[in-house]
Amino acid sequence: PELWADLKTLGALGSQMEDCIEEVQLLQRRRKDLLVEVLQLRGHKEQEDEKGRSQDIEDTEQWIDSK
Repeated sequence: PELWADLKTLGALGSQMEDCIEEVQLLQRRRKDLLVEVLQLRGHKEQEDEKGRSQDIEDTEQWIDSK
C-alpha cells in the first residue's frame, strides 16, 4: 500500500514536471519573439535617425538563438 502511494505520487510529480517543461518552452518562444520585435523596433528607429543603416533580420535571429 505504501509503495502504491509512492508510485502514484511519483506519477503525479512527473505529470506536473511535464507541464512545467511545456510552459518553459512556451515562455522561451515568447521571449525570442519579443526580442525580435524589440530589435526590429530599434532598427526602425535607427533607420529614421541614420539613413542607410539597417539590421538584417536573419542576423538578428541568429544572435537571439545564440543567447
